[in-house]
Amino acid sequence: MTIPLDVFFIESAISGCTVYMSSPAYIHAESLAYESFINNRGILGIFSVLFLFLLAIVVFFLIRSKSTCKKMKEQIDCMEQELAIKTGTLSTLYDSVPDLIFIKDLDFRYSGCNKSFLRFFSMLHGDIIGKDDKQGFSFHVDKLEEIRNCDQMVINTARPYTFEEYIPSLNGEEVLFETVKAPLIVNGSVIGIIGVAHEVTKYKKLEDEALAALCEKSLFISCLNSEVKSVLNSIIGFAELAKHFPNPPETTVCIKKMSESSNWLLRIVNTIIDISKIETTKKTDDSNVSR
Repeated sequence: MTIPLDVFFIESAISGCTVYMSSPAYIHAESLAYESFINNRGILGIFSVLFLFLLAIVVFFLIRSKSTCKKMKEQIDCMEQELAIKTGTLSTLYDSVPDLIFIKDLDFRYSGCNKSFLRFFSMLHGDIIGKDDKQGFSFHVDKLEEIRNCDQMVINTARPYTFEEYIPSLNGEEVLFETVKAPLIVNGSVIGIIGVAHEVTKYKKLEDEALAALCEKSLFISCLNSEVKSVLNSIIGFAELAKHFPNPPETTVCIKKMSESSNWLLRIVNTIIDISKIETTKKTDDSNVSR
């Protein structure tokens, strides 16, 4: 081994190892190299610590993100289940009610209807969806125009309206419906019409029968008030006159009973007329309150 001239070679007899003693310049160079090595190790150590710290942060957020994702997934599953229940409930109600329910877009084409609607017209779902009244039904031109005008009024005013309309069934019978049409509004804009038609044919028939009975009752009361009362008053008057003439005892008793019976019947007629007037006044007041 070649040893520089400025290095002293000393061999230790005790340890049996070779020791190199450097000159001051060489020692200074080694010191600078050692300090550079220490500095480099310090920088690497700092970077290592920072890397480990960042790695720990990433692992922490990964674990937290996984936990958050799990919670979010549970919440989403719960919300999906609630939405499915609500959707199923609405669908059941939509298809179970006996009223005819339908939905139209702004071009008056049907975009939805319930099973009662399809049963009434004996249709399938595809027979009416995407079609308007002219394409889907064989209604008269005047009926089509009436329906179109009602729908247009609902869209233009953005208000619900109630109509009474006769809709022809498949057997040609005119069925009376009370139809409520309301605007379908999304984000403040009208996007269509939703309608609910309730059959009121039998109720209309009952109403007509009730009105007819009321007319007959009014006619009967009018007859009581004019003709019957006039006849009774005449009988009572003649009976009172007959009392002033000399009559046999049997005739006097008959005249008295006739007068008493006529007065009793007249009181009954007046009571019936008074009750009828009270009922008429009450119906008028109820009608004013409902308006």
